[in-house]
Amino acid sequence: MNSSGVGIGYWDSTNANSITSLKILGNTIKNANVNAIRVFADGSDIDISGNSIINPGSSANNRLNPGYRNGIFIASTTALGNVRVNNNTITDNQPTSRMARGIYFAAASGSQLSAVENHFSVPGSTIGSLLGFVDSNSDTQLPFVQASVDSPQVTSWLLPAHKVAPGSTFVDATHGYLYYARQDGRTWTPKGDR
Repeated sequence: MNSSGVGIGYWDSTNANSITSLKILGNTIKNANVNAIRVFADGSDIDISGNSIINPGSSANNRLNPGYRNGIFIASTTALGNVRVNNNTITDNQPTSRMARGIYFAAASGSQLSAVENHFSVPGSTIGSLLGFVDSNSDTQLPFVQASVDSPQVTSWLLPAHKVAPGSTFVDATHGYLYYARQDGRTWTPKGDR
C-alpha cells in the first residue's frame, strides 16, 4: 500500500473540486493498511463522527510515511469551513503499534476544525510508531480539541506539537489527569483531577 490508499474517504487528486456536506458516520474500519479515513479536498460542512477505527496504518511497508498511518487524516489547499471530527474511537491494539496519529490535520490556515470527544487507546507493549493522538502539520490550523486517552499514559510528547485552539484539553482516563492548553496554544499543563 502507498499514500494513495484509504479505508473510507475522498481525495481530489486534481485539486479542482470541492465538497459540501460530506458525512462519514457510524462506520467500523478494521486493519486499514493506511489512513482509515482520509479527506483531501477543499470545501465545508464535513462531519466525521461516531466511527470505530481499529488498527489504522497497519501496513507492513516499513517505508510508508507516518503521514499516511493515521486513524483520520484531513487535508486541504484552501480553508475548510465547519469540519467536525467528533465522538470517534481510535484504537491500535497490536502488540507493536503501527499507527502514527489518531487524527491528523493538514488543512489550510483559517480552517474551522474541531476534534471533540474522541477516544484513543494504544495498549501494546511497543508503541514506537505513535507520534500523538491529535496533531496538525503547522501552527496555523488551531483545531479545537477535547479528547480522552485510555492508554498509554499521556506524556508531553504525545500531546499536539502544533498550536490548538484555546480551551483544548486531553483527559488521561487511566490516571485521572487533565491536560489543558496554555494561552500560547502549544504548551500543556497537567492538573491532578479531571
